[in-house]
Amino acid sequence: MKIIIDLEATCWEDPAMRGKNEIIEIGAVLTDDKYNKIDDICIMVKPINNPQLSEFCIGLTSITQDMVDSAVEFPEAMNQLSGFVTNNGGNIWDIDFESWGNYDRNQFKKDCELHDYVYPFDRHTNIKQKYSDILKTRRRYGLGKALRKEGLTFEGTAHRGIDDANNMVRIAQKVFV
Repeated sequence: MKIIIDLEATCWEDPAMRGKNEIIEIGAVLTDDKYNKIDDICIMVKPINNPQLSEFCIGLTSITQDMVDSAVEFPEAMNQLSGFVTNNGGNIWDIDFESWGNYDRNQFKKDCELHDYVYPFDRHTNIKQKYSDILKTRRRYGLGKALRKEGLTFEGTAHRGIDDANNMVRIAQKVFV
């Protein structure tokens, strides 16, 4: 069983805010080992250090202030993610976590540390790297360019975790199986 995850996080145009990101959306798709979709979930997360979203962040992600104001805090979001995996017959402590690049893994670790939550994933696969390896290229494709290269169109809204995760699964089904 695999969990393909895309995170959205607080962001700003101001370089002084670099590194102060907090997760605001967890988009997760649970698949079997051949990337057949089992279920998906979108969990909105309330940031605590910088709870006011920037206009830049709202414009990029389409996530609104009301959405994060009514969201759960990170520990509860992780409990929901764990419950989602358990309800589908898996265990979050023993699942293959995959994402497009290393950003999501690193951001999870940062938020786990911020909230004193134990990071639950033992294994991580960088799908972006795996895709480049299969193509035998050093080029690192963005998700949109990889979809186009595979003759697929982006489904949903770009920079929404759940839509990005579902599109990653579509690439994996076409290229990795």
